Amino acid sequence: MRGSHGVLKLLRVPAALMVVFALVAAACGDDDDDVDAAPTTEAPAPEPAVEEPEPEPVSEEPEPEPEPVAEEPAAEEEMAEEAIVEEEMAEEEMAEEEEAMAFTDVCPAKIVVQTNWFPEAEHGGTYQVIGPDGIIDGENGTYRGPLAGTGLELEVRAGSQFIGFQPVTSVMYQDPEIFFGYVDGGESIQQSGANPTIAVMANLEISPLAMLWDPGTYSFTSIEDIRDEGVTVLHFDPSVSIEYFVETGQLSQGQLDASFDGSPAAFLASNGGIVFQSFATNAPSLYENVITDWGRPLDYLLTHDFGWTQYQSPLVVRPDTITEYRDCLKMLIPVFQQGWIDYMNDPVPMNNRILDIVEAQATFWSLSEQLNADAITVMRDLDIVSNGPDGTFGNFDMDRIQTLIDQIAPVFIEAGAEVKEGLRAEDIATNEFVDPSIGF
Repeated sequence: MRGSHGVLKLLRVPAALMVVFALVAAACGDDDDDVDAAPTTEAPAPEPAVEEPEPEPVSEEPEPEPEPVAEEPAAEEEMAEEAIVEEEMAEEEMAEEEEAMAFTDVCPAKIVVQTNWFPEAEHGGTYQVIGPDGIIDGENGTYRGPLAGTGLELEVRAGSQFIGFQPVTSVMYQDPEIFFGYVDGGESIQQSGANPTIAVMANLEISPLAMLWDPGTYSFTSIEDIRDEGVTVLHFDPSVSIEYFVETGQLSQGQLDASFDGSPAAFLASNGGIVFQSFATNAPSLYENVITDWGRPLDYLLTHDFGWTQYQSPLVVRPDTITEYRDCLKMLIPVFQQGWIDYMNDPVPMNNRILDIVEAQATFWSLSEQLNADAITVMRDLDIVSNGPDGTFGNFDMDRIQTLIDQIAPVFIEAGAEVKEGLRAEDIATNEFVDPSIGF
């Protein structure tokens, strides 16, 4: 890469000299034309007469000089424009090479992102940084390819059963190769003492996490209504949001079932008699349009509307990653911001590739074109993927994070979690690397 710089510089010299030669040649051509086109001094043959009139001096009524040939100035301008274009192209190529070289100078050659679930539209902006031409490894749950012209490789790893349903924070501390992880804000608070992480970009502005039920069986307007009904709540284990709702009195411990793995089996077996926790961006469309054994609408409440205001699935790093790769993060995070902008503006190509990835992984998890399209609609309608209050995509409202810490840290401490003493928003999130000019 470095050796190509000299070649590019040499390419620009002929381009510049062409302009000079063109101007000199054009100037010489004009002089020659003036000489060749000088008016003739020979007078026309006189009419026969007795006295031959004296010829009129040529200088008194010279013939007009010929109009300059239009083609030459036009050709001259065209050559100059072509030279400028060539020089600009050479400069752009050099800038791209220098940018790629800068990434490879300060970043690991391979960037690994560990997600917290199977591939889905809620991860689309991260997959978009590779684009639809990446390589699928269904057996290992990975998708990899060039990272948006940076000279780096990106590998996106599926979570869920591919990591044994472990918390992403635990996996990040087991595998140093993982650069970014999808770690929810509540998990960052809960793990701040044992496995600290710092969020560096918000993928989702509002969490799509919801409580879902059969509207033909129940009608709820709050999480407390679910508590009062005494209905079983099926959820993932661990689920820090469920712990929050129990500790704040909105759910009862006795109504919880922590055996949920994302499969519809338990809900179907109950004939809609239970509430379950999942994403509003996926589950309603899945159960109505794909799970034929149900085939009916679901209703839901967003947990965000009942105090659980965490940032869902932001990109986080270990604290030592910031220390070692600060310059890399400054360059890399804007690339991931732009990935989400590009994805939401044109989601179909990447969504179709996500279908291929899910099919290759061959698990119980399934998607369809309609599911992906419905997810995009919900993400737009509910502002799940959107700018923050200041018009920037991907940054954090630190006051919002601090409010959640103040509410939930005592709950986790009471439950025995190792929360960092005196935890502040700045301990688990930063806007240092977010480009404020990037937004929808």
